[in-house]
Amino acid sequence: MASEPISLRGVILSSGEFKDKDRIITFLSSEAGVINVCVKGSGKQGSKLLSATIPFMVCDIVVSMTGNYYYLKEFSIVYSNSEILNSLEAMTCAAHIGKLLSTSYIDDTNSKVMYELCVYTYYALSKDPEDHKLIYSAFNWRFLYLLGYCILYTHCNSCSGEFDSSAYLSYSTGEAHCVDCYGKGRTFEDMMLMSSAGIKALNHFIESDIKKLFMVKVDDNTLKMLSLFTTRCLDIQLEGTYDSYLELMRDLDV
Repeated sequence: MASEPISLRGVILSSGEFKDKDRIITFLSSEAGVINVCVKGSGKQGSKLLSATIPFMVCDIVVSMTGNYYYLKEFSIVYSNSEILNSLEAMTCAAHIGKLLSTSYIDDTNSKVMYELCVYTYYALSKDPEDHKLIYSAFNWRFLYLLGYCILYTHCNSCSGEFDSSAYLSYSTGEAHCVDCYGKGRTFEDMMLMSSAGIKALNHFIESDIKKLFMVKVDDNTLKMLSLFTTRCLDIQLEGTYDSYLELMRDLDV
């Protein structure tokens, strides 16, 4: 017996085949977190429901549950974010974000902020697909912060001095050590030398209002450092492999 229909506004994170003629969408909303919804008949050639399975859109949907599955009853598009699909780099970045949100634990305590982060990130990718490098790292670091895995970098963990230049940052412990301490016969494992601009950007990704998350300017070398560092932190903290975007960048030699 089907449950009472519920209305949700959310984002389609991904879409995949289900049985012969149906598709499953992974849907993130601020009220329900991440749910899987069956869109019956959307796998048929020429189906009008196929448009309800396109990833990265913000939609209003009505669903009901039968057995263990939600089934789509109604849907309408709020923001299509279609420009993401015109850029391979932006699309790969968006798929990376969808994977992170789909596979992480999201409940009533954090579904609202995760949904908000997703909406602003996909909107930014849609409006400025060429800014995918910055958007990628900004999302990664804000996402890790919301999960409690990173903090602001303000002082050296060895000498307690404030940072005014480059520093060595740990992928796994959250520690940071200034160049002087690192060079005084001390050895620290699993660390990357991050520029001053990179450290400021990481702190901005944590502190900024969500509407200003992507309003920071850094050079290409710093962008590369940020993408490498935040990806490695994701891999270690979430015990997974999240390098599909970096692999594309290497293949494109970007």
